[in-house]
Amino acid sequence: MTSVPRERFGISKQRGIWLRCFLSVALSFATAFGLVTQSAKAQIVVQKPIHLSHAYGYVFTETGKPLVGVEIELIGNDSASFETKTDATGQFNFPRANGKYLLRARVPGSAIAARDVIVASDLAGAFHRGPIYVMIKPGGACEDCTSPIFPNKKAFDRAARENTVNHD
Repeated sequence: MTSVPRERFGISKQRGIWLRCFLSVALSFATAFGLVTQSAKAQIVVQKPIHLSHAYGYVFTETGKPLVGVEIELIGNDSASFETKTDATGQFNFPRANGKYLLRARVPGSAIAARDVIVASDLAGAFHRGPIYVMIKPGGACEDCTSPIFPNKKAFDRAARENTVNHD
């Protein structure tokens, strides 16, 4: 009769080891899954519209070279309200625009740039008298990539410096 308790003790001890192994592996997987999902959470950044007194600006590559012939649209109420193309210096201009629009710049094979703009002669537009800057990025890398639109040259120059540092 002394052999029965030893077998039970041996079996429960073995079950305890297996249970601890299982729990440690499960905890490792849970921790790894938590870290992966935490870093994979996509953050959607909704940019505020740019208030302008006049709708004009420049289109450049990531390295700061002007792009010629880029299609620029100011879209209001689901229809193209104004269209133009950039000139030899990469500049575009919409002299008669007034209201709320989606500014969109398209270059075949590149990521589309789009941002809401409000063109008005009100107080908010009076604070932004300068041009806006569009940085066209290559679109072959991903389908969801977008090109940024900056409200001033300082923000554009900072992003261009970061791009050249990252690519070199």
